[in-house]
Amino acid sequence: MDVVNVHLPWALLAQTAVTAGLALYALRFLDARPVSAAMACYWRRSVEHVLSSVLREPVTAASPLVVASARRLLADAALAVFPNTTLTVDPPGPAPSPRRR
Repeated sequence: MDVVNVHLPWALLAQTAVTAGLALYALRFLDARPVSAAMACYWRRSVEHVLSSVLREPVTAASPLVVASARRLLADAALAVFPNTTLTVDPPGPAPSPRRR
């Protein structure tokens, strides 16, 4: 059995939520189980991509830009895959248009 532990700094998760326009108030994860089987597959494939294409390749692993991008990918995925308080907030919609008389 292979087990991979993914550690994402809280500051990165918070910044990712803010950048995506999600409510940050009291950000917390509610469960360690993915929201669906499809999202569990997405998580596994995202982690596999980062491992195989970034961390196990010396050139990409040495690039701060590539590593930062991979970290953001995993932060985005974590917020989408695992139940958390940002998933219960409706994303902001377009501004209402002014009514004409």
